[in-house]
Amino acid sequence: MIDYTAKEIIQKKLYILIPFYLFNYEKQFKECNDDDPEKLEVILNDLRYLEKELNALVNKGKLDSLHQKAIENCTKAVSDQLAHNYDNVRKGVDDIMVGPILNLDIFRIHDEAFEEGIEIGKTEEKRNTALNLLNTNVSVDIISQCTGLSLDEINKLKESVNSEA
Repeated sequence: MIDYTAKEIIQKKLYILIPFYLFNYEKQFKECNDDDPEKLEVILNDLRYLEKELNALVNKGKLDSLHQKAIENCTKAVSDQLAHNYDNVRKGVDDIMVGPILNLDIFRIHDEAFEEGIEIGKTEEKRNTALNLLNTNVSVDIISQCTGLSLDEINKLKESVNSEA
């Protein structure tokens, strides 16, 4: 890690190293936190540069926002562990890498949509199973028990199969 500057990480597309970039400064955390705010500013400026570059990559379509968020969250997690005794360092990293609370809404919406997609997939799978069972003349009651679909849903599927035939 120590061999790479912030610019080299971006130039060489080594984005996965960004969270670990903080290890380069670990020995300076005590000074940065207590005695020397200018040293803290050096660290934070590097992180600002990395964050600005990540945003530019997302804007250019070269990095998706989910990977960006993963990098930011990992950087925060590393910061929380490495700088657990240095509140000023941790707060500075959080302010840069976590960003405004509004960013969290994007990922909450993504997670909700993902979960909804999973539920839709499960429902589709249940319907396909029910259709297969209907085609083998299994009773509607047993299909309902096996799939968790309501009798109404199964009867509608049965009607759609019969109307297609």
